[in-house]
Amino acid sequence: MKNVLTIAENEFSMLARNPIVIIFGILMLVMAIINAAGFSSIVSDTNSSDHTGNLMAGISNFFWNFSALFAFLAMCIGITSVADERSKGSLRVLFGKPLYRRDVITGKFVGINLFMFLLIAFTLAIFISLMITLYAGPESIIDLSLRMLMFAVLLFINCSFTLGLVMCLGILLNKSEALVISLAFISFEWLTNIGSLPDSLGNLQLINPGYLYVYAMYMASGKLLNGSVPLDSWLSGSLPYIVLMVAEVILMVLVNCMLFNREEA
Repeated sequence: MKNVLTIAENEFSMLARNPIVIIFGILMLVMAIINAAGFSSIVSDTNSSDHTGNLMAGISNFFWNFSALFAFLAMCIGITSVADERSKGSLRVLFGKPLYRRDVITGKFVGINLFMFLLIAFTLAIFISLMITLYAGPESIIDLSLRMLMFAVLLFINCSFTLGLVMCLGILLNKSEALVISLAFISFEWLTNIGSLPDSLGNLQLINPGYLYVYAMYMASGKLLNGSVPLDSWLSGSLPYIVLMVAEVILMVLVNCMLFNREEA
């Protein structure tokens, strides 16, 4: 456990200095300012007194792009964490230390995920704070905070699966192949706005992490980003899909540990 935490801490520290992360942070700050200014202008023209409803509608407007960009960031980090380090041979340095190979892959996964969650929460807080500053606050700041926390958790779980999948590709393939397949996955899930498998496949849609994410957010007993839907009602309907999302992430981590042990043996 100590080895896992040490590797996780090292991975977290490297990500904080990663140029990709720095550029991404600047991009999200610019988007937050533009989104808040545009939202404030549009809502002010409507003369609506439903501040909570307007605010949630504004949040819904950036939901898709916000989710897609973080999924893309998870892909970039996953590529540099495994496939890029393998191609450079830097992973071999860790093998000279008294470490289990599963500790290496688990530590990287934990460190990256901790960083991703904090980045998601921090960026989401900036988006919401700017919207409230330029427009108006919700009727209940506690309800809004809980909804945004759940938003952050769901996006984090979805990004965790994307990270796990890209790390798996980095273990099995060379850097170029892993990058191409990862880009194809991200394009399918987000850029083409295809959130599920064909309806003819029925319940097999549940193996699609993007489908689970969107369904948990929007298509269960009510929308998370709809202030008129009670939060407990949304959670009770979405909980089975959240559990499936977490199960897919755990399975991906176990698969990665098994493959990494065999591949480097």
